[in-house]
Amino acid sequence: MGKIMKYEFIKNKSRYLIMVAILAILEAIFLIVSRLSWKYSLGMSIALMVAAIGTVFVVVIEGIGMYNRDLRDKSGYMIFMTPLPAWQIIVGKILVILIVGTALFSAYCFLGYADLHVLMNAVQRDNAPGSMISAVAKAIENMYGTDTVITLVKMLGSTAAGVTFFVSMAYLSSTIGASLLRGKKFEKSLSFAIFVVFFILMEYISFKITNATNGFELSIGANGLSFYRAGDAARATASLALQLGFSAVAIGLSSYLLDKKVDL
Repeated sequence: MGKIMKYEFIKNKSRYLIMVAILAILEAIFLIVSRLSWKYSLGMSIALMVAAIGTVFVVVIEGIGMYNRDLRDKSGYMIFMTPLPAWQIIVGKILVILIVGTALFSAYCFLGYADLHVLMNAVQRDNAPGSMISAVAKAIENMYGTDTVITLVKMLGSTAAGVTFFVSMAYLSSTIGASLLRGKKFEKSLSFAIFVVFFILMEYISFKITNATNGFELSIGANGLSFYRAGDAARATASLALQLGFSAVAIGLSSYLLDKKVDL
């Protein structure tokens, strides 16, 4: 599995470096403009948030796209012909997506956490102490506390479970398209339709069993920002466990199809 992960890292190294470079450039610009005006800093903060979401999105979508290409192109021959069980190849690919996505997301969260403090200082510097915007900035400073750190960890774990579920369903749909549907008319469209049906069905089953939605609540308390999944803790935990369980089933089915039905 380690060799598969190494291959995935090397193959996408340039793309990952570009993402890190974009992060560094945006952060440098933010630190420069924060000395000029808080309004410029606010604009760059929004740019950083958009880049954070976009980065995770690109990592996930490109990971799915690479798996699909490996199934259909000659490049996949060397991967799937390695003396490794199919499930290890799939898990290795998903782990790379999670590791890279988590690293980039954590970097943005850490910088965002620090940049917010810089932004609020700029707001209080550029506005009168008694103004409403200075009062808001001071209130936001209350987000710095132990609850905020715990919240970031919870959000990261919840996001990782959701990404694993999403990617596993996409991998299963791609594997069905490359095996049971291969050569058939509208193969790719049918594969995408299967993904949508699987994803909605699994979400519906999860909701019915746990009675917990994928919504969340955020609140600011004395110790910072608090994060709660919708419903009580037991149902929210059960929802996450079901997502991971469905992911395991999808990986198992994909592995079976790779071993028995896919002709590479």
